[in-house]
Amino acid sequence: MHPPADEWNDDEQEQGCFRRGCIMSELVLFRCQACKKESVYLCEDLEEPCYLQHCTYEAIEVWCPVCKCGFTFSLTNGEHPSNWTCPDCRNNYQLPIDLYTNPMPLLDPSFIEKFRDNYKLRESE
Repeated sequence: MHPPADEWNDDEQEQGCFRRGCIMSELVLFRCQACKKESVYLCEDLEEPCYLQHCTYEAIEVWCPVCKCGFTFSLTNGEHPSNWTCPDCRNNYQLPIDLYTNPMPLLDPSFIEKFRDNYKLRESE
């Protein structure tokens, strides 16, 4: 039996969340190839394809389960492919039908820093 969550240390909280099947998001860095601005996005599953847009730049980020590696593919001239081929193992994978209707929201990295700083301030009070 585990102690109540509010009595766990940080490591136990993280492990407890995994045990309970919580979804934990990862912050992923994205760099726009048009303006070179860096952004971040929250990804709940790094193995799921995601569609990214910034300025005039569009890209998909995908994961190859065979190679255990992620790839970013730039999209040009409004192309929206229905599949992608891993450049390493040459396996072909289907993309979700609704991928291009839901671009991943991009956040400015300074927003994340400010949020983290505010969280630490509240935690220390």
